[in-house]
Amino acid sequence: MQRFLSEQQEQLLAKLPEWKDEGKAKAEKQAMREFLSQSGFSEDEIGNAADHRMIIIARDAMRFREMMNKAKAASKRVENVPRRVERPAAGSAPSVDKRSAQFQKLTKSGSVEDAAAVFASLL
Repeated sequence: MQRFLSEQQEQLLAKLPEWKDEGKAKAEKQAMREFLSQSGFSEDEIGNAADHRMIIIARDAMRFREMMNKAKAASKRVENVPRRVERPAAGSAPSVDKRSAQFQKLTKSGSVEDAAAVFASLL
């Protein structure tokens, strides 16, 4: 059993290298204990967790719940922000593009220069 526990500890540290820092590992383990007990696990069940895979899954679940709680808090803050009211802008007349203007000028005048301008704009 001791060999199994030491192997699991090595595998856990290989997958969670940040736990090599004792302070960070201790703080996260305590938070995991609180999370698991709030989730309905008994102290015996928490204390007997030896498989590194189970510990990683429990840690991921704890971090996911924390992330979702932060997202809910952020969305509540966004909902409480007053919306900015924009005033309607003055209507603008539809603009006539250059080709249309040249074609209209050609139809009015019928001159060769205006026709050349229309063909030049098409190229």
